[in-house]
Amino acid sequence: MVMSFDVGRRNAMIRELVDNDINMIIHDANEYGDTTVLAEILETGFKGYNEYTDDELTREMTERGLWDNWFKEE
Repeated sequence: MVMSFDVGRRNAMIRELVDNDINMIIHDANEYGDTTVLAEILETGFKGYNEYTDDELTREMTERGLWDNWFKEE
């Protein structure tokens, strides 16, 4: 795995993704009674963001629209 040269930024991205996951799972469960995401994680597993490369973290942040808001490089 390629480690980041900016550990603080990497850790911030991981915290943001985890918070987003938790909020999404809680919201979906409360709002819609939908635990699909949680069930999928429990059934098939999850790689864990600590195991992601910086590129994978960036891609995940971008796909969720989180990268643009908090970690956009100038």
